[in-house]
Amino acid sequence: MSDPLPRPRSYWDTEPGSGLGGPADPGGLGDPGAFGAPGSGPGRPGADPAPFPRGPVPAGPPPGAGALLGAPPPGYGPGYAPAAGGGLPPPTPRTSEYTGPPARVGAAVAGLLCALATLAFPLLFVLLGFPLLVLLVNVPGIAYGILALTRTSEPMEVERCIRYMWGCTFVYVALMCVILAAAVMVLLSLL
Repeated sequence: MSDPLPRPRSYWDTEPGSGLGGPADPGGLGDPGAFGAPGSGPGRPGADPAPFPRGPVPAGPPPGAGALLGAPPPGYGPGYAPAAGGGLPPPTPRTSEYTGPPARVGAAVAGLLCALATLAFPLLFVLLGFPLLVLLVNVPGIAYGILALTRTSEPMEVERCIRYMWGCTFVYVALMCVILAAAVMVLLSLL
């Protein structure tokens, strides 16, 4: 079955007016004679010594480009300052206080709730019959959570307290899992 639409065999067989050269665009980007024969180039046999320049090369910006594309204004260089009234005044700070992002109070509250949830481990130890392990409470994690919520005017301090709170909470949970596994093993060995 033959294709009803003939397809170009190569890049150079495109339709005229497509911007890719061809019979209607001699000397354009798609013109095979514009860049020399295929397979030829600098240092190859049959290479055109100057394949690219086909006409005069412009020497400067286009006419009517104005100051946007033209030469820089007079006096431009190191230490150049625009004329008075020619530029915007430097911005003035609105307040002398810290103007960075607000403190992450939501993250501090979530971390404090998780640190308070670790109080379930001492209760579990009481139920298992190990009242001495009630003393293992995540005091540093809870303290850093409270500290993060009381210093909301200092965002960097809040970030530091949140990091320390999560670190204490993760270490506490890992330690409690090990102690809980040991306590269960002791209970199972007594049965």
